[in-house]
Amino acid sequence: MVIPTLNAGPEFAGLLRKLKNQQGVASVEIVIVDSGSKDNSQEVAKQWGCTVVEIAPEDFSHSGARNLGADQATGDYLLFMVQDAYPIGDHWIYGMLRYLLDHAEDKVIAVSCSETPRSDSDMMYDSMIDTHYRFLACRNQDRIGRLQGTDHMALRSQGQLSDVACLIARDVFDQYRYRGDYAEDLDLGMRIIRDGKAVAMLASVKVIHSHNRPAFYYLKRSFVDVVFLVGLFDDFPRPRVQSVAGLIEGIDRVARHLSNWLLKQAAIQGDQSSVKAVLESWISDWRSRLTNVPVAAQDVALNDSRFEASLLALRQRVLQVGGTGEVAADVQQFVDLFLGRLEHFAQYAMSVHDTMDARLHAEIQAAVIKIFAASAGSAVGFAYVQFKDGHDNESSLVKAIFAEWKAGI
Repeated sequence: MVIPTLNAGPEFAGLLRKLKNQQGVASVEIVIVDSGSKDNSQEVAKQWGCTVVEIAPEDFSHSGARNLGADQATGDYLLFMVQDAYPIGDHWIYGMLRYLLDHAEDKVIAVSCSETPRSDSDMMYDSMIDTHYRFLACRNQDRIGRLQGTDHMALRSQGQLSDVACLIARDVFDQYRYRGDYAEDLDLGMRIIRDGKAVAMLASVKVIHSHNRPAFYYLKRSFVDVVFLVGLFDDFPRPRVQSVAGLIEGIDRVARHLSNWLLKQAAIQGDQSSVKAVLESWISDWRSRLTNVPVAAQDVALNDSRFEASLLALRQRVLQVGGTGEVAADVQQFVDLFLGRLEHFAQYAMSVHDTMDARLHAEIQAAVIKIFAASAGSAVGFAYVQFKDGHDNESSLVKAIFAEWKAGI
């Protein structure tokens, strides 16, 4: 087992206990690669007999830490994990390994398992992993991925592995190893299927893993996702932006509308309305309203101070460079992006909930803000790709945004 850690928290000992007590395999060796924990993560790891490798925080990368951990391991198989995933059952490792061995004739050389969310997972994350596993065709069944084309859709759907749990024979890993500083698991899987081998994503074996992250995280993560995917795939769709200033005006208008909307929602405690009716009402109303939000230097309150500060910084940067552009077209394009994602989320929410109550109302409000944040991150990511190589104010603007938003992802 190779697990990168940073302040793994109070549940870490429980994870190590679960791993050490796994049945059906000869032995379990755990290598922890810790990048500067300030809690007792290292001490807990040592108490459970783990090998602990320490690195400086500035030396951490997702691929580098895992490669380093693999170099310290002595087992025949390597199982890469994360510190906040929790195996289901005492034969979890055995289930993954058994699948790998049983499908050797199918050329399967790496296996990942799917996630089931924790009870405190946010609805945005729940919706995302539901979409993700549908895309991978492994929501309800195990899937073997092989090369079926070299376009980005085929490579991503067939080559996806996940470092939430990724099992691979040591000698095979030594041939490939991880590379890059982002999406190292997808990169590994795509290289494997390009070589004529196969990878598997299991629904029959699961790990408990999810997040409840703020809107600010989704802003940055979506931005980095777009920059990475466009850089990796020549055929990845790239919507054109008329001007960065126009795009940011669109983001700002939606932010102001949602800020006012949240104030009004605070008085609603959940009235047993149909989830379908409520979501469809919002989307229908916003489709006509969002493009006509009055221009104003209004502060926004979206229940996430870091996200609010990022939006304010966007507005101030545009003022500093004096940007102008096709504002109407860019505003409409961003509104369409946001509402398209909101409609997709609404389909998920309506499939699992019938009636709105106070708790669900609060969760859906939070999801709306996070969807907006993710939409803004993606849109600015496309703008960065389009304008970064120029020599004008917009190039300087997107480069400054890139330096801020990529940090910590």
